[in-house]
Amino acid sequence: MRSFLALLLIAPSLAHAACDAEVAAGKSAEGDALVGAFKKAVTCDPKVAESSFDAFWAGKDADSVAAVSLAAIDAKLYNPVWSMMDKIPSYDQRDLIAGKIGLACGTHAEVVPFVKGGYFALLDRQFAPWDDALVACPAEEMTKWLEGLALKPPASAYDDKYSTIVTAYVKRTHSASLPVLERASIEAANHGGPFGMLIEKMVASIEPDDIDQTTTPQDRVKLVDSLVKVANQVGPEQAALIADRLFTDGATEAAASLLPRVYPNRVLDDGRLLYGLAAVEVCEKSVVLHWASVTEPAKRWSILDDVVVPAREFKPKTKCIPDASTPWDVITTGEPIATDGDIATWLDGVSKTWTAKGMSVALRPEKAIILN
Repeated sequence: MRSFLALLLIAPSLAHAACDAEVAAGKSAEGDALVGAFKKAVTCDPKVAESSFDAFWAGKDADSVAAVSLAAIDAKLYNPVWSMMDKIPSYDQRDLIAGKIGLACGTHAEVVPFVKGGYFALLDRQFAPWDDALVACPAEEMTKWLEGLALKPPASAYDDKYSTIVTAYVKRTHSASLPVLERASIEAANHGGPFGMLIEKMVASIEPDDIDQTTTPQDRVKLVDSLVKVANQVGPEQAALIADRLFTDGATEAAASLLPRVYPNRVLDDGRLLYGLAAVEVCEKSVVLHWASVTEPAKRWSILDDVVVPAREFKPKTKCIPDASTPWDVITTGEPIATDGDIATWLDGVSKTWTAKGMSVALRPEKAIILN
């Protein structure tokens, strides 16, 4: 019995020793010779080749590392290749190697299963370095797989692995990804998922790969239409995020069209929005707030530019006559309000600001302003 146990213990070391020549050859080889040495090690003993994989790639150039990795992947020795990335200190090298492995998926059938397997087997941070492989692989199977995962956002505000998947999908498909991202965004909004990240990826989908290129007008229109479509199927908070993004990107009319979605409880019966306005007449120690209600059909992100002129035409109530050099300040509620009572509350706050400065304040109601 003892001799049998001794043989069991000795057998692995004997197998390893029997493959020493192949491993030693791999340490000093490059390119095709490196791949050949690794394949011989696999033939000698797959377990030895797997446990000795680091000896084959360590210190080699990116082409050699990618080549020997593909040899390991072809032999279905996934684990040592997956763990290799953590041992490469240069992120640029990691990206380069992952891209070369991904690019080879057309001629190495095991690359796609290898990448898919990594998605399920690796932790988020371990999977992330393989993003360039996801992008570089030309196989349509990869695109369809990424699309399927993108359509299933997690029920958490951030998920690094999901972000890696979506980023790769967008880089592969550009603006063609928008219909998928629309559906994913709505799903994320309804289940506490990474809504903000998906909106940012929608914006990124129309950005050109080359910094010397510009986004096409057609892609801009596609993006705006997609964002508006999403905003009209999510809650007010998410719609506000999209509206802000549209406004920041210069799509002010589209942003304004979402105001009824952002403020659903502040839409009047006729579908218009209500604001408060005040033209501030200051004379010595007195202030007159000429106030009026303003209604608007959700075509403007801000009403201020359209109400300044009519507000400054209100009749003065003090002896200080305004002129071009001292026009009245005009202020608004900034966002839609629900009722005239909200205007009164807002005016009370404005009045207190002036009385705190030692000014007497009077309110002067003016004719309502209707914008079209």
